[in-house]
Amino acid sequence: MIISKCIMLNSSFYHRLNIVDDLHDYFEKFGKISYASVKTDPSTGRSKGFGFVVFSDPSAVDGVTLYLLSPA
Repeated sequence: MIISKCIMLNSSFYHRLNIVDDLHDYFEKFGKISYASVKTDPSTGRSKGFGFVVFSDPSAVDGVTLYLLSPA
């Protein structure tokens, strides 16, 4: 059985990251990434303002959540 957690990033966070490499560079500090994608408009190729990151270890998403929700 494969268990994974995925984190979806919307434009409130995503405006700073616009390519898949940026997602990898930012999120790999939380754990091994098995998949990352940036959703784009098929007709223009421009980002739709959201993307997904899937970690190999589901507990990595908990670390991301705590980090993003902690006071600056």
